[in-house]
Amino acid sequence: MGVQIKSAIAVSLLVGLAVLLLARGGPFYSIPVSAGVAIAFAVLAFLLRGVDLGGTCAGSVVAFIFLATGGLRLFGLLLVAFVITLGATWAGRMQRSGQRTAESTTGRSALQVAANLLVATIILAFAADADHGRAFALVLAVLAELIADTVSSEIGEAYGGAPMSMITLRRVAPGTNGALSLTGTLAGAVGAAILIGSGAGIGAINTRESAAVFLAAMAGMFVDSALGATLEMRGLLNNDAVNLLSTLAAAVVCALLLR
Repeated sequence: MGVQIKSAIAVSLLVGLAVLLLARGGPFYSIPVSAGVAIAFAVLAFLLRGVDLGGTCAGSVVAFIFLATGGLRLFGLLLVAFVITLGATWAGRMQRSGQRTAESTTGRSALQVAANLLVATIILAFAADADHGRAFALVLAVLAELIADTVSSEIGEAYGGAPMSMITLRRVAPGTNGALSLTGTLAGAVGAAILIGSGAGIGAINTRESAAVFLAAMAGMFVDSALGATLEMRGLLNNDAVNLLSTLAAAVVCALLLR
């Protein structure tokens, strides 16, 4: 199946979730405002080369769902996640290539956007308390895992030296699937903590939820590394599938911790 077809399926799936959300009924943040802000955000992400054209379409739907269900607080945290991950990607690529990332990448595709945020959008599409409570914490766990994974990979590969395989505990080449470095892991933890601190600072999550989200994000990051070093290395999963499963793991761990 071609990349364009996969991207079209990813966008269609996200649009379907948005339609189900609207059919389920509110309360919603202003639908016209949500749509306009979501499109503006996605276009800005495209201009910054954080996403490609397909990623712009997927990102606009995701942003709409975040804003319509979780209001400005949840959308603001999505913005924080975007800034942190884009900044880490730029920093990592500039260190490796000596060039401005914005001139050397077309950004994430629709498939990549869906793989990273599908779990969060499903939670929001069916949750009754998307603007607070457990659903909010689960979505935050997905965002925190996304940050931890991206930051640890980008910063670890660029600045962490020779990483270690999570499975064999042997030194491997930077960029190897499932490789971990102390520098990258710490950077990922800091990135996740910034998001969680932002959520706690605006009163979106309490102390117990903050701890659960952080532990879930780190667990998801290690699941990502374990899957990368095993199933992805053997060609049984691709990177998008690994990202999807690791965000799912973060949400599940967070739900278990908040029982």
